[in-house]
Amino acid sequence: MQRGWRLFYKYIQRRKGDIMTERVSEDMVIADMLKLDPGIGPILMASGMHCIGCPASQGESLAEAAVVHGLEAGKLVETVNEYLANK
Repeated sequence: MQRGWRLFYKYIQRRKGDIMTERVSEDMVIADMLKLDPGIGPILMASGMHCIGCPASQGESLAEAAVVHGLEAGKLVETVNEYLANK
């Protein structure tokens, strides 16, 4: 429960007027990222993270999932944020 409030606080901090800046970070839970924008799913799958729908992704951060899959979380964050900025 505490993680959810921390993420909510980060979202509020990113608000600019009435428009929220959509960005992801390494500590975001994958399920929350997919709720933010379902288009993130194909990006994660293309990087080798083929189990984004598995139960573990519902409570696993991007950094945790990256370690399990041998990926660099920073590069994933960069790719996803670039997608969000250009959509």
